[in-house]
Amino acid sequence: MTNKIFRNIVVCVLLSSVVILGLFFNVLYDEFLNNTEANLKEEVTLLEKGVELEGISYFDDANINQRVTIIAADGTVLYDNHTKASALEDHSDREQSIYVAKLLDNGDILRISTNTSSTTTLLLRMSTHILWIVIIVLLMTFFIADRLAKKIVKPINDIDLEAIDAIAPYKELTPLYTKLLKQEYTIKEQIDELNKRQDEFKLVIQNMSEAIILINKDATILMYNDATLTLFDLNDLDVGDSVYEVYRSQDFMKAIDDVLSGHKQDLKIDHKDRVYNVIMGPVKNDDQSIAGATVIAFDITQKEMQEVMRQEFSANVSHELKTPLTTISGFAEIMKNGLVEDSDVKDVASNIYDEAQRLIKLIEDIIHLSSLDTDKKLEEDEDVDLNELVRDIFEHFKSAAIKRDITLTLSGEEIVYHGNYSILEEMISNLVDNAIKYGNEHGHVEVVLSKTSTEVLIKVIDDGIGIPAGSKERIFERFYRVDKSRSKELGGTGLGLSIVKHAARYHGGHVRVESSTKGSTFIVDLPLV
Repeated sequence: MTNKIFRNIVVCVLLSSVVILGLFFNVLYDEFLNNTEANLKEEVTLLEKGVELEGISYFDDANINQRVTIIAADGTVLYDNHTKASALEDHSDREQSIYVAKLLDNGDILRISTNTSSTTTLLLRMSTHILWIVIIVLLMTFFIADRLAKKIVKPINDIDLEAIDAIAPYKELTPLYTKLLKQEYTIKEQIDELNKRQDEFKLVIQNMSEAIILINKDATILMYNDATLTLFDLNDLDVGDSVYEVYRSQDFMKAIDDVLSGHKQDLKIDHKDRVYNVIMGPVKNDDQSIAGATVIAFDITQKEMQEVMRQEFSANVSHELKTPLTTISGFAEIMKNGLVEDSDVKDVASNIYDEAQRLIKLIEDIIHLSSLDTDKKLEEDEDVDLNELVRDIFEHFKSAAIKRDITLTLSGEEIVYHGNYSILEEMISNLVDNAIKYGNEHGHVEVVLSKTSTEVLIKVIDDGIGIPAGSKERIFERFYRVDKSRSKELGGTGLGLSIVKHAARYHGGHVRVESSTKGSTFIVDLPLV
C-alpha cells in the first residue's frame, strides 16, 4: 500500500509538472512575442522618421539587428538590410516571422521583422535552468511522497486487531473500523465457542476409561488421553511421537498401516495380563483422501474373563450334575436287574437319596445364584436383627460344630440392619458352614458384628490352615474349590462363596478375605441406607 501511494503521488506531481511547464512555456512564449511585437512597433516608428528625413541612405550608418525591408506598392523590394534587393523575389511566401509594417507617405511600405526562432532559441537557452528545477522538484517529490505515504499508512499499520480503537485515524476509515469491530466481536465469539467445545471434548476424553489416540497420515500422534498411558503401561508419550511407540507388535503396526490405507481395523491384543480390543478408523478429507485415523482401545479383560468363567461354569454345571445322576442311575440299574441283596437295599436307597439331595441342593444353589445375578429385588426389605439371625444360624449348625468339636461364638454390637432376611441368612450361613467344614477340629469359629457411620461389618473368623495366596482372588468364582477332593468329601457344591459375593452385592456391599496359616477372616461390608 505504501508503494502504491508513493507511485500515485509521484505520477500526480509529474503530470502536474508537465502541465505547469507546458502552460509556463506557452505563456512565456506569448509574452515574448508580445514584447517583441511592441519593440518592433517602436523601432518601425523611429525608422519611419529617419527614412522620411534622409531616405534609404538613412540605413547606411544605422546599426539595426532586426531585418528591415522597404517594399514598393507593387511588391518590389526596394531595400533589405540582410539581402540585396535585386536578389529578392516577390514576398508572398516567406518563413514564419514577426512583422511590423508602416505605410510611408510616398506609398512605400517600411517593414521590420524578426524570426520566431529567436524567441524559441531564447526559451531553449532557459531549458538548462528549467531542467535543474525539474530535477530538484522530482527529488523533493520522491522524498515528500515517501514520507507522506508512510505517514498515511502508519495509522493503518498500527491498528491493533486484538484491541481495535473505536475512533478511526481517518474518517474515511470509519466504515472499515466498524466492520473490523464487528468482525473482531464475531471472531471472539467463535473462538470462545471453539475453546469451550475443545475444553468439553478434552474433559470428556480425558475422563474416559478407553484409550483414544488421533494420528495424521504419517502415523504421528496429534492427541491422546491419559487412559492411553494407563492401558498401554507407558511412562511418557508426547504429541508428535510415532504411534508405533505405543505398542510394538507386528499386528498393531500392520493394523496402523492398513487403517492409513483407508481400511477399518478391529484387533485384539494381549499386554501384561490384560486383553484389549483395538478399533481403528480412517479419517478422510472432503476429497476422500486420507487425513489420518482414530485409534480406540478398550480393556476387555473382564469380559474375556467372564467368557472364560461362563464356559467353565457350563462345563462345571454339566460335570456337577452328571456325577450324582450317574450314581443314581447306576444304583437304580443294579436294583432293576435284581443284583441287590435284600439286606443291601436300604444302603443303596440311602446312597440314591443322598445323591438326589446333593443334586437338588446343587440345582437350588444355581437357581438362587441366577436370581441374585439379576440385581432385582426378590422381596421387600425389612429390619433384620443380625444378632438374633446369627444365633439362629448357630443353632442350625450346632450338630455339625459339635461333631467337629468346634466352638461357635458371637461378639460385637447389637445391630439391626434393613435388608433382605433370607439373603442375609443364606450369606452368613454359607460363611459359617465353610468355617466349620474347613476349620481345624477342636477349633473355634467367631462371628463379629460392628458398624460405622456408613456401613455394617460382618466378620466370620476361623482358625483353619488358611487359603493359598494364589486362590484368594478366585475363591468367589462359581465352582472354584481350593481342595477339590476335600470339598467333594464334605459335600460342597462350589457355589457357596459365589452366593456370598452376590448376596453382598445385592445389598450394595462387597466381601473380602484376609487369610494366613493361622486361619481366615471373611469380611462383608454392607452400606447403611
